[in-house]
Amino acid sequence: MNLTFTLLGFFVVVLVHFFGSCSSDELVEELRAKATTTFARIRPCLINSNHTRSIGKTFDNLNIPDDILEHYKFLLGKTERMRKLPIHSSAGYSGPWIENHYISHFLSKPLSYFNGLVPLFVQFVDTHVNDFRTKIRPNPTLKETSAELASLLRDDLIYVVVSQDDQGITADLFEKKPNILVLSAGGYGHIPIPLIKGELSYVEPRKNNKYEWDVSFCGSSSSHPSRTAMLIEAEKEIKLKGLSYVNRNGPIAQFVEQTKVNLAPRGYGRSSYRFAEIVQVGRIPVYMFNDFSWAAYEGTPAAITEFGFHSQLGDAVRLVEGIQAVVKNDTELNRRFQKVKEVRQLYTYGGLIQQIELFFADPLGPSGGYLRCAKVPDSENRKRAIL
Repeated sequence: MNLTFTLLGFFVVVLVHFFGSCSSDELVEELRAKATTTFARIRPCLINSNHTRSIGKTFDNLNIPDDILEHYKFLLGKTERMRKLPIHSSAGYSGPWIENHYISHFLSKPLSYFNGLVPLFVQFVDTHVNDFRTKIRPNPTLKETSAELASLLRDDLIYVVVSQDDQGITADLFEKKPNILVLSAGGYGHIPIPLIKGELSYVEPRKNNKYEWDVSFCGSSSSHPSRTAMLIEAEKEIKLKGLSYVNRNGPIAQFVEQTKVNLAPRGYGRSSYRFAEIVQVGRIPVYMFNDFSWAAYEGTPAAITEFGFHSQLGDAVRLVEGIQAVVKNDTELNRRFQKVKEVRQLYTYGGLIQQIELFFADPLGPSGGYLRCAKVPDSENRKRAIL
């Protein structure tokens, strides 16, 4: 008898945690009230993609249905196997990555926490890596995951995911369910977030501004065709301007610390681990891209234009002129170093999770933090070469 009451009490606590102590009707009405504002803010973000416009999708039917609580519970059950994959390793780091942090931090939150959005908790990048590297079965493939999600999701709700994968949630799922709002670190979604690989220690700028190099790049020069092209044109202009420069592999934190300005060209995805690493160490980053910029926090005090540089392929002359003006001006150099220090936390897992918390508290609202919508790229990363 005691065991029965104990188990009953446990399930009551779980239900209260997920759905609150109000009646289901009251909770649904509460969600509808919250969703009115959220839908109005998010709808333009969903429309801001070429493939959405091409099918004439306007999202006029968005609505919180009477069975929203049952639907969310159903989704949590159906997607459970999509978040039980082994965490992948890459570039000397074995996780957890932003998707894993997101799942562990937000999975237990009640649906009302998300202000009308319906979260999906899926290990997209771990699934993708398992597809082509570890191949552990019976874990679902990315194709299977996308197909199952497409069959589970409705058209009158706005779902939200965090994805690190360079394909986002895959173009196929994106086209079948354009009502999924994607916070993307990999470069294919609606809202850019930093691409982070662990955390490097901050190093105070040198008081005399004496560094081994004005500019450097540390990493592989050939991880994407456009990276090679961007580095070649930048290095040419750097040499013409007489700036000291080095390009080599090695201890990232050490080389970044020894340099005033560090290049962070995109990799296979539209962003780069190096971008966040440079900010974490406390030096000035140069984010370089080929087709679409995928820098987080655009239009806010934490945007890269506030403390660093960003440049598109073909714009090396202007870029290097800007770098030269900064590295030769101690006042401006120190101002930028100070700004990097101020925003550093936002380029760590803890800072990013905090920004996602603010986003859910007031989605794209005045108190919703620094996450901003971007134009959805016309294609996945893998379908682009240099241009």
